[in-house]
Amino acid sequence: MDNTRTADTFSQLSQEKILKIMNMVKNKEVSIEGALHLAQKEVYAGKDPQDLLTGSQFNFIIYKYKHYRWQKRILQLDFSSRTIFNIEKGTIRKQFPFSQVRGCEDSERRRFSILFHGRQHYELEAVSLDDKRKSFRIKPSELKDKLFIIHEESGGLTDEQITALRRYLPTPKDAERYLSFKGPCSELHVVDQFMLEMCKIPQLGQRLDLLLSVRELPESIRDLEPLIIQNIQASRQLQSSPKFVAVLEYILAMGNHLNEKAGKEVAKGFRLSSLAKLSLLRGRDRTFTLLHALVEQILLHQPELATFPQELTEFEAVPDASMKGLSAEVDVLKKELENLVQCRRLLKPKASKATPQESQFCKELKDLIQKYEGDLSQLSKRCEEMKKLYSNVLVRFGEPADLDSQELFGGISSFICEFRKTCAEVTP
Repeated sequence: MDNTRTADTFSQLSQEKILKIMNMVKNKEVSIEGALHLAQKEVYAGKDPQDLLTGSQFNFIIYKYKHYRWQKRILQLDFSSRTIFNIEKGTIRKQFPFSQVRGCEDSERRRFSILFHGRQHYELEAVSLDDKRKSFRIKPSELKDKLFIIHEESGGLTDEQITALRRYLPTPKDAERYLSFKGPCSELHVVDQFMLEMCKIPQLGQRLDLLLSVRELPESIRDLEPLIIQNIQASRQLQSSPKFVAVLEYILAMGNHLNEKAGKEVAKGFRLSSLAKLSLLRGRDRTFTLLHALVEQILLHQPELATFPQELTEFEAVPDASMKGLSAEVDVLKKELENLVQCRRLLKPKASKATPQESQFCKELKDLIQKYEGDLSQLSKRCEEMKKLYSNVLVRFGEPADLDSQELFGGISSFICEFRKTCAEVTP
């Protein structure tokens, strides 16, 4: 049994519940494993459903080779929906149900592939010896010094060089073979010279990860902030648009009128996803849709409602990023920053042994981390505000709690576009 997991589970229970379960063990009513199972049930029963949902999602950083460069992605394993999501800057690019996954192929270094039934495999890291022979415009002997320069413009490694070095990190067998070489380094091929130099650098993998994270964190924060703000503004506009609500009331009234004629029950409401169907429902005149009828009624009785898109300006363009994707991105950034802090502690030399170059590197890194902590704290607050506002939107319009904003906002944006086109057709 995992003692750490057991302690963590019981630490989340009240003393009363702990004593109750322990007495059951003492009286041999349940086994130790059974007690842990009961404790876990008690913990889950007392948790907020949103917490459980978050706990069933796992986010990882990956790099996908596209357009001759490695591009950063988030790979999310969502066990609640049993789906794998590929997320880029808050936008869900791909999603694959678990049922489509045939397996995963792993290999040395950082390459792996996800295998699917009936479709092309998903290559997330590719290794090419040709690429390796291209892995630098610097001398092998300069590599160690380059690792103590944070920014490329200050003379550090390029992003492409860091990424390539991470891909070709020496394995233990590589290190054993290269470090056993006793001849002059100049006798080796330039690729082997680099490999030998890499084998000599302690904790090379952590150093490369640190450099890449330090460079990517501020860029990621800058990319995510406007997307989160857009989602916040979109939710606020939906909450404070009386004209949009009035248009929905018109749609409900028209729908119930049709239901009455068809002998169906009166509906108390409808899903916002139904807005997309208004332009598809046609009468005897195939050019006249239910959306045309809606526009005509509004222009006839309350023409001011036709300007409701002016209250929803954030929906002029379809909001690409989803709340689910943005939350995953922020979650990963927090983990990246934690890893960055741990990596700095691991690599920090003793003050008595630090060279001037190492001391300067550590000071600059400490300042950057403090800045990133402040920036990420602000981003996290915005992310929480976004989730709260969006949750309020779902409650107000009677939508399911698990409906993602990308689907909801995209549908509303499409409806606004179709409404405007229909207004232009109906207006003389």
